Order: sequence, then C-alpha cells, then structure tokens
Amino acid sequence: MNIVKKIENYTEKSFKNYTGPDREFKQKNIIFGYNGRGKSSLAKGVIRQFLINNPVGADSYRFFNRNYINNNLLLKESTDSKIKGVIANFGEKDVDIEKQINLLESNIIDTNTIEQEINELSKKIRIEIDKIHDAKKGRIAIQRKPISKSNAEVISSYNDDIEKAKKIENDESELLNIKGDDSLENQKEKIEAIIIPALNMILDENINEIKDIFVKKFDDIEIPSSRIVEWITSGLSIHEKGEKCKFCGGTPDLDFIQSNVNKYNSNEKQKASISLTNFKNELDTLSLQINKLLELKNSIIVNLGNDITQYFDNIESNDNLLTNYKAKLNNKIENINLQIDFEDEKLKKILSSIKNSYDNIIQIKDEKLKILDEKISKVNILIKGAIGLEIRNNTFINSNMQLVSQKQKVLDESRIKNKENLDKIKELKDSKSNTKDFADHINDILSMLEVNLKLEVLNDDYIIKQSITNDKLQLDDISEGEQNLLSLLYFYYELFEDKEQKHLKSSINLIVIDDPISSVDDINKMYVLELIKKICELNNIQLFVFTHVWEDFCSICYNKADKQNTPYGFYEIKKDTNGSKIVSAKTNETPYKHDFKDIYEFSQKQDCNDMTDCEIYHYPNIMRKILEEFLSFKVKSSNPTYTNFNNIKKVLCGDNPTSKDEMAIGMLLNVCNILSHKAARNPDEILKSAKFLMNKIEIVDKLHYDTMKE
Repeated sequence: MNIVKKIENYTEKSFKNYTGPDREFKQKNIIFGYNGRGKSSLAKGVIRQFLINNPVGADSYRFFNRNYINNNLLLKESTDSKIKGVIANFGEKDVDIEKQINLLESNIIDTNTIEQEINELSKKIRIEIDKIHDAKKGRIAIQRKPISKSNAEVISSYNDDIEKAKKIENDESELLNIKGDDSLENQKEKIEAIIIPALNMILDENINEIKDIFVKKFDDIEIPSSRIVEWITSGLSIHEKGEKCKFCGGTPDLDFIQSNVNKYNSNEKQKASISLTNFKNELDTLSLQINKLLELKNSIIVNLGNDITQYFDNIESNDNLLTNYKAKLNNKIENINLQIDFEDEKLKKILSSIKNSYDNIIQIKDEKLKILDEKISKVNILIKGAIGLEIRNNTFINSNMQLVSQKQKVLDESRIKNKENLDKIKELKDSKSNTKDFADHINDILSMLEVNLKLEVLNDDYIIKQSITNDKLQLDDISEGEQNLLSLLYFYYELFEDKEQKHLKSSINLIVIDDPISSVDDINKMYVLELIKKICELNNIQLFVFTHVWEDFCSICYNKADKQNTPYGFYEIKKDTNGSKIVSAKTNETPYKHDFKDIYEFSQKQDCNDMTDCEIYHYPNIMRKILEEFLSFKVKSSNPTYTNFNNIKKVLCGDNPTSKDEMAIGMLLNVCNILSHKAARNPDEILKSAKFLMNKIEIVDKLHYDTMKE
C-alpha cells in the first residue's frame, strides 16, 4: 500500500489547486481545524489521493463523518430507518428451530376482535352518559367530562360530584329534580368583560422633589433648554473627529461641544428643568389615562350599578383641578427662576382622592364577581350531583360497564400470553441470525454508557429501539449526540473480524475520521476519546483524525510525540486570502492561547470579503471566549455582556473612555452575544470588533498581548 504523503493539485471549496503539506503526512495524522477552514474538504481530499495512489476500491478504506449513518448504513428503501446488518460469525448457530417457532405462532390469540367489542361498548356507554349530562344541565355552562378520560374515570368523577352536592342537598330525590339555566354565567361574563384602564399614580417623593425646585433659587446662567441639549448629544454620537458636520457642513470642534454638553448636563438649573419636564409628562399621562377611564364610564355603570357614579364624578372633578398644576409647570419650565407656591399638599390630596375612587371602582367589580362565583358554584355543584345520580341509577350503563370489565380482563390476559410467545419467537429467530452478535456488542456498550437505545435484529438488518419501553424509533427521534455516538460505535466495531476487536479486517488500509466527538454529551465524551485513541493504536493502516475542538485535539495527541522517528504527525488547517493550507501544530498551547492567536491573525486582515458562513459564526464565538478569559484576569465579574458594561469599559479603556470607545464596546458585545448565536452576515462588524479587541488588549497589557500572539 502507498500511503498518502501529500494531497496534490487539490481543489475543493477553500482549497485552491493545493499541494501539501510541506512536511509530509505520516502513518498516523491528527489534524485540527476550525469550522470553515476546509477540514471536511481535506478529509475528502485524503481519500481522493489515497484512491489515486491505490486504485483498489471502496472496501480498502473507512470514512467516518457526521453523515456516516445516512451515507453508509441507512437502507434508503426502508420506511423505518432500518440499518444495514454487519455479519460477525462469532460461533456456530443452533440447529433449526422452525417447528418451535410455528408452534408458538399458532398459540397467538387474536386480540383485535376483543378490542373492537370493548371500544363499541365504551362508545355506547359514553353516548348515554353525555345524553344524561346534556339533558340535566339545562342552559348552565357545565362542561362534559374530558373525552380523554375512560368511562370508569368519568363515572368516578361524577360520584365525587354526588358527594359534594349532598353536602348542600342531602335528599337524593330533591337533588334529582334540580335543573339549571345560564343567567348567572351570562351576568358574570358581562362583568368579566369590563375593562378598567390602569392609572399610573404619581409618587409623593416625586411631588416633594418638584416642590423643592419651585422654591429653589438658581444662578442666573443662560443654558439651552433640555431638548436642545438632547439634540446636541444625539448629534455628537454620529460624528467623528475631523469630519464635516452632517447638519451644516462645517467642521465643528467636537471636544469643545462635548465639554459644554457635560457642563449643561451637570448644571443644577438644567437638572431641575429636566425634572420639571418629566413630572409634567407624568401628569399628562395620568390625565390621558383618566380620560380613557371616563370614556368607559357609562358602560361600566350599566354593568356594575349606579353606586359607582359618585366615584367617576369625583375622579372627573379632581382631574379638572390638575389643569392648574400643568399651567404652573409650564410657567416654571419657561422661567425656572420664577418662585411660586406649588401647593404640593393640595396636589397630594387630589391624587389621593382620585386613587381612592379608582380603587373603589375596582373593589366593586371584584366583589360582584365574588358574589356571582359563590352563587354559580353552588348551582353547578347541585346540577353536577343530579347528573351523577341519574348516571348511577341508569341500568343500561351499569350492565354494559360490567360487560366491559369482563372483556377487558380477557384482553389483558391474552396480551400477556401473546407477549410471552412473541418474546420467545424473537429470541429463537435472533439466535439464528448471523448479525445478532454484532448487535449484542453494540448494545452492551450502549447499556454501559447508560444510553437508552438498542439495536434489534430484523431480517438480518437492524432497527433502533428505546431500551426501556421497547418502542421502535426513527433515526430522527434520537438526538444528534446519540446519533453520533451510535454511528461511531457502529463504525468502530465494523472494522474488526473478531468479537474481541483484536484483528482488523485485512482489506482496510486507510481510516479517515472527521469530527468524531461532535454533539456528544460530556458523560460519553471521554469514552469516545478513548475509542479514538484505540484506533490510533491500530497497526498496518494509515490514519487521519480531524477535529474542530482544540481541547479534543490536545487530548488525542496526549502522550504521543511528533518526531522524526515516530509514526505521529500533528497538523493544523489555516486559511488566508490564497485559501486553505496545512501547517504543523503544537499541542502544548492552552485553548485560550490558541483562540487568541486565531483572532489576532484574523484582526490583521485588511478586509473580510473572503469570510465563509462558518467563519462568520466562528469568530464571534472565539472573541467571546477571549474577552471573558481576559476579563477574568482583571476583574471579579468576567461576564462579557451588557450587564457588565462598566467593568468591560474600565478594563479595556481605563478611566477616561471616549464616546467612540463606548460605541466600539457596544458593537463588540453585539458581535459576541448576537452574531455568536445566529448566522447573520455582518462580516465588517466582526472584523472591526476583532481589531478593536486586540488593540485594547495590546494597550492595556502589552506583555500578555505579545505572549499570547506568538
């Protein structure tokens, strides 16, 4: 066999007429590559080169990837996700046992007829129950018992209703005569439909603050209004130093303008003006809410009664008194040095009176609903009890329920006997199959790993079942991690000739494994890693193992040496403007250092026109990890989210961050926390954020920066 030392003139996705690597492949090759760098393309390229060097056919190599089951094992003509059987002759089979199987099959009882009889009787019983229910309830909105419940459960529920009703009316003859109508329910529905808009009441502490402003003397300093200051602040956020003004076309002094804005915002007069404006907005909002409430006055009175008219009148009269306060606020906002009496205590009394009237309206509605509920609950209990009594006394229902019980007993016994016979038949059939030994090996491993799946032989092929309930499963019914684990176990055990997995099939010369640990949960990850390490120990084959997880790469390479006299070679797939390429890899780098170098190299790009969808998803994830790790060196809270904005700003920008810095941090957090979780195409933002992050780390901690990027 001629081993693959290089792939030659290879073009596939990010590989462009590539020949390499410069340091030739060895007997056993462990290769790391982030998603989007060409890892899967290289795996296919290795097989292509192998077949060019050794035109011996598909049986001479084995290729594992995430589509292993679908591409290699799933029987496409099957409708039940049946998997190809693997013949493993691990011993002589028993003598023919067809006679035993035929005898057991003849003892299978036909339960379909019994089930059909039970279903027909049950339907007739339920029809009679519902007929009694509908006749007795009258116009009262009492729901039938759920159709999902069995007749026995329905009758038991009605018996409970009888006991509850007899606590109110103990005379069964009187109880049977009770019928109902739906007048109370209709009244309740009308009251429930009443919508009473909410009122956002103003706090006393806000009134106290405004009172202090009204009596306070301010320095006679001219400052723009708060709206103008807000407008200037918004304008600053969209301008860069040195560029022309987007409003007037001039070249403004942004630092001078920002300094003045800071003075305005810190000025007591400006703060007071903002507080006055906010308070007036609160009063306006409350008035709008009161007007909305008053618009509904007539419809609410119709349903709740004339008693509440006084509360609406009080709310309306007090709302009129608020007009005077709005005028005072407008005067004060226009001339903040004006000193007038705000009459805060009077305002508190006005608002308190409005709230009391409003609360009384709410309380009256709640009380009326409570009274109606009490009336309805009693009527409902009595009527439900009357329905239950008539059902209990019904001869047709009683006799047919006894018949159903008898037939159900026969059905249950027949099912038990059938299951015993079918289990014996399956056991006998499986014992004849030359694919059973292989399934047993897979099932032993799945059981040891506490994975609730098993392979079951079906006509010398396999189906997947749930190991506890024995339910048959489609491949789509199991998780991606379970699919990956099952396919890897299948892949591994199929490599061998013998039960003990000591003798590799002699036809196999090449094994290529692409991302074997993808989506496997942490419990089973260590087992999968050990399985890969065992494959690494196989002799007389050339091996290529690919992974996109640096920790897994280091784990597989552990205790192995990439030296001139060893069979192992460690490689990494890199990508630049010329496409993908293969370079030697170090296994002693921490995940953080490796990720840091990756983002550093990315940040050196001038543009991102060649970024793939995988890289658009990958780089934000890596940047998030780097930011979180770097923060952990500097501050207690290392959470790279907006909730930790101040800590992030302090670590990256020190005590005097510019508004440009704050915007860049905001974009960085958007990239890390939004683009890392969805495939959105914003490559320019990703590159800008990478450059910003690397630049700030270099400024903040030059030694750390230089150490990590080397």
